[in-house]
Amino acid sequence: MSRTKYKLVATCASGLENLVAEEIEVFGGSDISVSPAAVAFSGTLTSAYRACLWSRYSSRILLVIQEAKAPDTDSLYNEVYGMNWQEHLDVRRTFAVDCNILQSSITHSRFAALRVKDAIVDYFQNKVNARPSVAVERPDVRINLFLNNDKGVISIDLSGESLHRRSYRIDGSIAPLKESLAAAIVKLSGWGPGFSAKGILYDPMCGSGTLLIEAALMYGDVAPGLDRKYYGFLKWPGHDTKIWDELVLEALEREAARRETPWPKIIGFEGNRQAVAAARKNVEHAGLATRIHIERRELARLAEVSVNGKEKVLFVVNPPYGERLNEKTQVKYLYRCLGRKLMEGFSGGRAGIFTSNPDLADSFGLNSIEQYRLYNGPLICQLRLCQITRERPDTVPNLQLLPKLTNGETSVFENRLRKNIKQLFKWAACGTQTPVRGIELWL
Repeated sequence: MSRTKYKLVATCASGLENLVAEEIEVFGGSDISVSPAAVAFSGTLTSAYRACLWSRYSSRILLVIQEAKAPDTDSLYNEVYGMNWQEHLDVRRTFAVDCNILQSSITHSRFAALRVKDAIVDYFQNKVNARPSVAVERPDVRINLFLNNDKGVISIDLSGESLHRRSYRIDGSIAPLKESLAAAIVKLSGWGPGFSAKGILYDPMCGSGTLLIEAALMYGDVAPGLDRKYYGFLKWPGHDTKIWDELVLEALEREAARRETPWPKIIGFEGNRQAVAAARKNVEHAGLATRIHIERRELARLAEVSVNGKEKVLFVVNPPYGERLNEKTQVKYLYRCLGRKLMEGFSGGRAGIFTSNPDLADSFGLNSIEQYRLYNGPLICQLRLCQITRERPDTVPNLQLLPKLTNGETSVFENRLRKNIKQLFKWAACGTQTPVRGIELWL
């Protein structure tokens, strides 16, 4: 088994760096350093492959092959052309070049990637009078260029494509979470292999089931990359088949061992019929149909769920956030409804509520014990961890207790005001059904 140490980088979404660093240490990485959206470390191919197979929170695993001066594209071309590309590529394999720029005199990422591609092609043309072909989709070898402060870091992308693609998702909801972000949400909410086997995990608005599936994969000690058919290292000349096969076998044995242990209940509710069908398909495709129960249940019926007071209860939920300005008021009432339903029936439990609308997070009305700032793509989001109690009194007033606005006579203004207030009370009491741009909110 190769003992050669490599410089490696695990990229990730902002906010997940510490989770990735913890994983890398478990995978055998050393000299770990954290920077925004990236974790650099040293490790053998075993560590790198283990990260590709097991990382739940990383996006890509990059193996650094050279650092280059890149004050301009001509200098970049010359540096890349002077590298020994026969160690990493040959004319029978396809390749592609990605470029990311943080701060550089070179400002056009596509042009920079094109110059790297030209340098590699010219290298082979000069050496063997032949050239490898470019393949944008799933190339045999994917090369990554990172430009920062007029320096370029050239790497082999061992993952090939983003590691968040677990291969189980068949159908998605309107705005599905990336699997890596979903895994982070359930982990930070307090879920993991140590969660009580007598407990219950609920997602009352489960959409296509991503949070629940990631939770089940985590509890079941299932390697998230086990079913992936494509990795960037499989046709890389430096690939060690023996190491990879041993790691896959180890992952299969770990999954089988966990399958024999008791599991907590994992339950998802969703009011939308299409989302329920999509979630069930995804759960089945992930091989978790016996572990995850998906049921069509509106949020207003959440309090009907029977819970044994001795069971540990954890909620994880990613409620809709409202894409348009006029939807934000509706979402605020949805958040209030969710908080009220949790307080009504699940006092003593815990909730991890992920919202893409942090300004409205206080609308849940739950006691927040911890908060995390995460990103869903470019959106700044918040994961709010809450202890569910009955401490907040019911703040929805009784319409009959409103004072009369006139001395025995009813004005047009009073009638209109009472009519509007009555409608708003229905919202607050979770008694009406209101569509919000393709997402049905049962309030």
